[in-house]
Amino acid sequence: RLALVRELGKDITPLNTVAKAGQFVDGIEAATKGWTQDFSHLPKAVDDAHARYSVSGEKLNAIASNYDRPWDGELRTAELALQMKDHPEDLAILKAFVADRQAYSDALAMQNKVLDQRVADLQKAMDSFTAANDLPPVEVKSGRSASMVGKAATYSDGTITLNPDNLLAKEHTLDVFESSYHELTHHEQRFTVGRSLADELQIGAKPTD
Repeated sequence: RLALVRELGKDITPLNTVAKAGQFVDGIEAATKGWTQDFSHLPKAVDDAHARYSVSGEKLNAIASNYDRPWDGELRTAELALQMKDHPEDLAILKAFVADRQAYSDALAMQNKVLDQRVADLQKAMDSFTAANDLPPVEVKSGRSASMVGKAATYSDGTITLNPDNLLAKEHTLDVFESSYHELTHHEQRFTVGRSLADELQIGAKPTD
């Protein structure tokens, strides 16, 4: 709780109090209590699987023209395997490609499954916190981009984007807490500015006679 307040420093926001930080931590802790397994190995596993898949794909492309296979957006591996039945070396390349493609698909699916579940857990906690503090909902996402380099999270237009490495690694749970809360203050400040402008322009005000 104190770490969240220290992270905010001198930011002027109603969320910069130990009480509000405590409320946030309680909600996030409840939502993430099932995060007992460390999945920090998954990004490297996905990268390694993709590298193998790319290499085997290049090897297959190098021999595919020998079998006059029309390209229609789909590699018909079963049909290609029949054509290669009398060419064991080529068939081995095809089988390696199919295996590497499946391995990459499985690794990516596992990583996405974990990230989707953990983002959903955080989204539930965020929804409860924003509702309890009269703030508009904020969307929680995970993702990588140039703007994420060296950062645990970013905020833009009502969306908090978290670094997937922190979501996957068990020991980075505190980083998720701190970065989420810090970006949430930007959301609160944006909402406050928008509300002040609306009040100034009397947007939403009842017309007078």
